Amino acid sequence: MRRDFDFLTCVAAFLAVSILCLIGYRMGESVGVQLERIDHDANAIHNTTSGPSCGPETHPSGRRATTRPAGQASQAVQNDDGRTGHMGRLFAAIRQVESGDRVDAVGDGGRSLGAYQIGILYWRDAGGKASDYRRLVTDRSECEKIMLAYWARYKAVTDEMRCRLHNGGPAGMKKAATVGYWNKVQGAMK
Repeated sequence: MRRDFDFLTCVAAFLAVSILCLIGYRMGESVGVQLERIDHDANAIHNTTSGPSCGPETHPSGRRATTRPAGQASQAVQNDDGRTGHMGRLFAAIRQVESGDRVDAVGDGGRSLGAYQIGILYWRDAGGKASDYRRLVTDRSECEKIMLAYWARYKAVTDEMRCRLHNGGPAGMKKAATVGYWNKVQGAMK
């Protein structure tokens, strides 16, 4: 019985990572960068130090996807805020709309903190530890990990879904008020 469980767990994890790889490709991001994020985010979400990866698959364009060795940072995705390309612009736009890009920002009567204006409930809902919240909520990189986990949890696969979820919580796509927020973020991305 134990062997069947381990096998099924591995199959389920492989399928989940494969689906995330496909979603990343469809979003137009570089497969290599997306694989690295998926690998990193899956480890952060599931609190594991190792797990399945998409492996050295071939991208439909013919390019070979690359993954980094465990424990090594990739130069391709690191910059001053930890992200490059489209996701970097999205994160920067959200910071600008939320706080004017101020890490010391306090909002919602003290319930939302940092450049991303994340509250403790959002932090915990994304898998963050309550004991880490005050210490890490002003760290852009840590907040981006939390946001990626939150978006993955609620299956936000478009920028609009990500922004409206970030602004309005799990029911953000159903709230008319989050449309204006999405429009502001879109404007900040231009």
